[in-house]
Amino acid sequence: NQTGLIALALMGLAVLLGWRLAAGIAGPLDQIAKAVKAYGQGRGGLELPTTAGGEAGLVARALDGMAHQVEERAALLQAEVDARRLTEDALRSSESRFRAFYHDSPAMFLSTDPEGDIVSINRFGAEVLGYRPEDLVGRPMRSLVPKEDHEEAAEFFRAALREDGLHEREGRLARRDGSTLWVRTV
Repeated sequence: NQTGLIALALMGLAVLLGWRLAAGIAGPLDQIAKAVKAYGQGRGGLELPTTAGGEAGLVARALDGMAHQVEERAALLQAEVDARRLTEDALRSSESRFRAFYHDSPAMFLSTDPEGDIVSINRFGAEVLGYRPEDLVGRPMRSLVPKEDHEEAAEFFRAALREDGLHEREGRLARRDGSTLWVRTV
């Protein structure tokens, strides 16, 4: 009878210890699960039971370390995005100033592609030649050069394409009315 009582007491103690052990593991694991869920939903930082003992504490500390690494990398990425935005804003501003300079300047500016076709010309340049910009875009540059100057102008263009550096030439361009205009080409 006394043996049965001792056995019953030991079983009760075992259940109590098992329950306590389960609570010691389940409690931190429940905290970890709740913290990870809240973090995933963007509700603040991870509040993990990093001081818990055993495997639950080990998991909590590992997750805490990973969360800090993610936050550090996210901060670096945000800084990179911010820097890129500033660079893009500066580039847009610079392009805007260049476009205003190019299109509104009281000097002739035109650009050609490698085949020598006009890809852009500012209003002033087109007007001085007696055209609108849209009349000249797409036309070969040689159509504005008097026939007797074609070879010299073609050689200048070829040299500018094959050699780096500044290339300058003084030559004539033909206006729409047939008169010529002396220009300095750079």
